[in-house]
Amino acid sequence: MAVEYILASKNKDTIGTIGLSISVFESIAQYTIEDMKDVYLTLSTNFRKNVNCKVENNALIIDLDVVVRIGKNVNEISRQIQNNVASEIYAMTSINNIIVNVNVKGFCI
Repeated sequence: MAVEYILASKNKDTIGTIGLSISVFESIAQYTIEDMKDVYLTLSTNFRKNVNCKVENNALIIDLDVVVRIGKNVNEISRQIQNNVASEIYAMTSINNIIVNVNVKGFCI
């Protein structure tokens, strides 16, 4: 499997380029979810990860598989996930063309 990178620095004044691996963005999203209340990432398996990242049409697309605590508003928590993940990625990388897809796979106690 080829490792994809996103060019983080396009400034001509630098002595080289800075590329961020897709796994960097997956890690940021994972840590962001772990800091949130009432939502958890699903368990990863050998065949499917709970955080997937790809680049399409110059946009960083992140797919998250989560479970939500029973009794909590799924729409509200999903919007919080999208906002928090996009904000953290921007804060840590200055990349702002981000799409965060939240896939609610179930509920937990």
